[in-house]
Amino acid sequence: MLERVRLSMIEKSRLILPYAYHNIKEQFIVVVPVCLYIVFFQLTVLQYGLGQVAALLLGIILVFVGLAFFLEGIRIGPVPIGEIVGNTLPKKHSALIVLIFAFFLGLLASFGEPVLGTLQMAGAHIKREHAPLLYDLLVGKPMYLVLTVGLGVGIACLIGTMRFLYGWSLKVIILPLVLLGIILTVIAANTPILASAIGLAWDTGAVIVGPVLCPLVLALGVGVCRASGKTSPTLAGFGMVGLISVVPIAAVVILTFTLYSTGLAGQPEVAKTESQSSEVVEVAPSLPAEIEFASFYPKLRVLSLPSSLDYALWEPKIGGLETANKELFLAAYEVDEHEKSISQLPRMTPQARHSLPALLESLGFDPASTALAQFEKVYRITVIDEAKLTGTIVLLPTFTPHDAVQARALLTSMGWTDNLPLFFDSFVLGARAILPIFLFLFIVMVLLKQQGPPLFQIFVSLAFAIIGLTFFFFGLSIGLGTLGNQIGDRLPAAFLDYVPLFPFDLSLFSTDVGKVIVILFALVLGYGATLAEPAFNVLGQQVEDVTQGSFKKSLFSQAVALGVGVGAALGIMSLLYDINLLYLLLPPYVLLAILTFFNREIFVNIAWDGGAVTTGPVTVPLKLAIGLSLSTATGAGEGFGVLALASAYPVLNILLLGIFLSARKPKEEMVEA
Repeated sequence: MLERVRLSMIEKSRLILPYAYHNIKEQFIVVVPVCLYIVFFQLTVLQYGLGQVAALLLGIILVFVGLAFFLEGIRIGPVPIGEIVGNTLPKKHSALIVLIFAFFLGLLASFGEPVLGTLQMAGAHIKREHAPLLYDLLVGKPMYLVLTVGLGVGIACLIGTMRFLYGWSLKVIILPLVLLGIILTVIAANTPILASAIGLAWDTGAVIVGPVLCPLVLALGVGVCRASGKTSPTLAGFGMVGLISVVPIAAVVILTFTLYSTGLAGQPEVAKTESQSSEVVEVAPSLPAEIEFASFYPKLRVLSLPSSLDYALWEPKIGGLETANKELFLAAYEVDEHEKSISQLPRMTPQARHSLPALLESLGFDPASTALAQFEKVYRITVIDEAKLTGTIVLLPTFTPHDAVQARALLTSMGWTDNLPLFFDSFVLGARAILPIFLFLFIVMVLLKQQGPPLFQIFVSLAFAIIGLTFFFFGLSIGLGTLGNQIGDRLPAAFLDYVPLFPFDLSLFSTDVGKVIVILFALVLGYGATLAEPAFNVLGQQVEDVTQGSFKKSLFSQAVALGVGVGAALGIMSLLYDINLLYLLLPPYVLLAILTFFNREIFVNIAWDGGAVTTGPVTVPLKLAIGLSLSTATGAGEGFGVLALASAYPVLNILLLGIFLSARKPKEEMVEA
């Protein structure tokens, strides 16, 4: 019997600290260079300083520390249990039991993906009046989206497992799924309310494959392949990830049809009665004593004009204006005779910004009714330098509870967060995401009567995963998300003569040059962030091994990284030039279907898996925040779809290289599935 070794605390630290340092350093390498690139671009090219620096630094640190804890928790708990179950279940039970397990594994593991929570956080910036269905999916009734994506992933795992059991080709499965997604998307595009959610549907497929799903489904796939013996050992498990990235797209599009047709979501908001609107909370909520001027004053400044006007009251007044004043009004507001509405345009000319308040006041508008005037009942705004954005925003000593409620709601809509409730919400979100998959795997392992990791190790892994997700979500809210919003708000200054959130009447560059600079920024961000991802580099080595050196790791990495960069750049271009997302999204997927049909099975597996793992938990929130901020400034779309494009072009590149390599190397010299 081995004698138990007792170590002092110092000796334990010498063993643990290097290992912890390695894990944290791995995430540091991913997060910090991307953030430094964004900060450098903002300071030098966009000529604008950082706001909320302390919160940004804390948030970024929490993101990579949280990711390190989370990934370690997954590695020492669910992954070894998943490998045990994946190796044992096919040997002891029928195919039906294996398929049921695969479905629930995919369903529950999808809940634990941190990036799915990122999509929901992004929904806070969606305005219900602009995209009611999209708002309901992300904010109003988010469980519809979460459950649908989970069902899509579960179905994908079930189909993928059947493929391994019966030796099916990936081509005959993934081609109909891609075509189904395209057909449903084209149908949805004919209805404006449904069309607003298309980008989100395709983005869910791009982001759902992450650090929870990948290792678990690969372990299941390898186990099933070994048990069935119908798949090449070198390709065991390949193709499952690609299926997971495709099925949720069709599932979410079908969800939009269902919710809209049944009236469960996407319906216009019913106006509140006067008695309802007067109901307010009588207890004043807690508010910050001072908020950062440079970050919040630009957002407050745009509230000096009403966001909408009563059509019946104002349409006659507008019709009676002189030509010059009418042109001034129409430079800032859109009059929709069909919808009977008058709403503020997302951007306006400098002349309109300076002259419109006086015009509206002369027509009978009360400036005290604007959101800014309501806010100033609670905070004193002192402007020292308008151009340099210096001043103070300080809480007044007295105000009514009703005014406090309105001020807090306004601050929240501008990105302010109350950190203590936010941290608690992050903990709840993390625990709710990770507990189901832990319990499911543990119960299945017990039922199979298999010896897994020690119980203490399982509890430690659970604690690590929940703590990691808590830190990640909290850091995301106060760090990466804020950084993405800052540069996203500032990017329009490169090409717009008037940027709503900044006091500049002239763009930094000419319109064409500025747009090219923004597109190049997105290209470099997508390219560099992909190459920095450690897990992606591991996949590159696996591809080189599988293809016996035909597909070099360096070639694979460059092809995928360039594809991500090009896709991200095209996504941003769609926002800058107001290009219909379908024109950029559908052509590459149609071409993907054609190339998939003509390619070898080995490259089809590699391509769809390789493209699916390019969207990590770090780059996704940044790209989302930038896309949403740009869409707000330009008024083009809702900001979704960039991630889907960033996932499509890597697949396209690998399939093209597959055809090229197949032509160079005879079939018998390359391993086939």
